[in-house]
Amino acid sequence: MKLFRNEEVKKIFALYGVITAIATATGWLLFEAETGSFILILCLLFWGIYGISAKKRYDKMARLTMDIDRTLHGEKVSDFSSYKEGELALLENELSKMLQRLQEQAVQLQDDKVKLADFIADISHQIRTPLTAANLILTSMRLQEALNNSDSDKMENAKLLKSGQSECYKGTDDRCRQKEQLKELTRLLSRVEWLIEALLKLARLDAGTVVMKQETVAWEHLIEKAMQPLAIPIELKEQAIHYNIQGSFNGDFSWTAEAVGNILKNCMEHTPAEGTIWITAVENPLYTELEIRDNGTGIAPEDLPYLFERFYKGKESDKQSVGIGLALAKNIICHQDGRIQAGNHPEGGAVFTIRFYKSVV
Repeated sequence: MKLFRNEEVKKIFALYGVITAIATATGWLLFEAETGSFILILCLLFWGIYGISAKKRYDKMARLTMDIDRTLHGEKVSDFSSYKEGELALLENELSKMLQRLQEQAVQLQDDKVKLADFIADISHQIRTPLTAANLILTSMRLQEALNNSDSDKMENAKLLKSGQSECYKGTDDRCRQKEQLKELTRLLSRVEWLIEALLKLARLDAGTVVMKQETVAWEHLIEKAMQPLAIPIELKEQAIHYNIQGSFNGDFSWTAEAVGNILKNCMEHTPAEGTIWITAVENPLYTELEIRDNGTGIAPEDLPYLFERFYKGKESDKQSVGIGLALAKNIICHQDGRIQAGNHPEGGAVFTIRFYKSVV
C-alpha cells in the first residue's frame, strides 16, 4: 500500500503493534483468557479506525499534491474549498492564495511580454523610417557623385592608380573623401538596420508571438539560403567553403535559415583571409545534425559558458560586435525543440553543432 511509504505511519503502526502485543499478553497472563481476547479486539478495532483515518488523510494529501502540480503547470486554478480538515485546511488555504497570486503574476508577465514586443516594434518602426530616408538620400548622393565625375577626373584617378597611389590620394580631390564618408555612413546604417531587425525578432520570440512552421526542410536548400547574404564577404576574404550535406529535418525554413546564417557569419568573421569553413549535415534514425566549423583562433574557454548570452562579447570579438547574433540563433533553435552547442575542434577553430531529434510515433 502507498500508505505505508509514509515513514510516520509505519512508525505509528509499529508502536501500536508493540503496545497491542504487550496489552494482550498482560491480559492473558494476569487475567482470564476472555480479558486478553477483549483487549486484542479493542486494539484491532482501534487499529482499523486509525488505518481508515490515516488513509483518508493520505488520499487528501495526494489529491492536494496533484492539484498543486496541475495548477503550477497552468492546467487550471484548483478549488481548495473542499479541503476542510483541521491543520491541513490552514496549509491548503495559504497554498490556494499563493497559487492564485502566481497565476495572476504569470498572466501579467505574459501581457508585459506582448506589450514589450509591441513597444519594440513601434520603436523599430520609428527608427526604420528615418533610416530608409537616409538610405534614399545616400543613394541620391552617390548617383549625383557619379554624374559629377568628369572624364578628366577619371583619367587623373587612373594615373594615380598606375603610380601606386590611392584613388583618394591625400589632398588630390575632396570628392574622394566624400566617397569614403559615404561608404562608412552606408555601412553604419546597414549595421543599425540589422541590429533593429535582430532585436525585433528576439522580442517576438520572447513574447511567444512567433509560430514556428513544421515542414520538411532539406539542409542543402537551407544552407543555400543562409549563405546568400555572406557570399560577397566570403569571396572578398577568399575563404573556402567545404560542403558535405545530406538529409533533412522538420522545422521552420525561414527562421532556421536566420539562425544558421548568424552562425555562418560568426565563423566567417573569425576565420582569417584564405581560411576554410566546413559545413556538414548528417541524418540518422534518432536525429539530424548540422555542424559548422572554421580554422580560426577558436573560442576562449572562459567565453564558452556565456557565448549564447545576449550582448556578451568574447575576447576575440570585433570592437563593433553587438553580441546578439548567436543569442538569436540559440533562441530560434530552442523554440523548435532543437539543441545548439559550441566548442573547439581538436584540429583547431570553433565548431557549432545544431541537432534536431526526431519524434517517436
